[in-house]
Amino acid sequence: MYSKTGKNFNHGGFMAHKEGFKKVGSSEKSMYGPRVFIICGYTEEELERLSRLLQDLNMDDIQLAVAGDEVGEETLNSIMENPRKDSSTPVADRAMIMAGITEKELKKFMDKWKKIGLPPQLWAVLTPTSENWTLNALLSELKNEAATMNRQENS
Repeated sequence: MYSKTGKNFNHGGFMAHKEGFKKVGSSEKSMYGPRVFIICGYTEEELERLSRLLQDLNMDDIQLAVAGDEVGEETLNSIMENPRKDSSTPVADRAMIMAGITEKELKKFMDKWKKIGLPPQLWAVLTPTSENWTLNALLSELKNEAATMNRQENS
């Protein structure tokens, strides 16, 4: 799993920084941005499962912004400020961009995600840098990083 955070990404519970990997902690301090998840490429059934997961984790105050092709050239900040509940043309790539949660919540969420067997996807955490990226630019970068990591793991 990957999480793009400006120049950082998450792979298997570790945050990668320029200086190397750092394990995701259990801080109670909120990460950057509003409590909104941008959701890409989900079916209605998957959105319902995600909503139930958030309820089970007492995180149901998080707004879900369902992003489709129509918002691909909008910035992440703009999408989070005006969250949509559905999309007329879903994005092909499965992805979740998270903001405003704590490291403890992130860890709990990703652990539960793995346990209930939800499909793999691209992961990102909003940063002051990435909030100004368009959704399409972020998804492109995430796919490139995922391909690079997969090549390195298979070497």
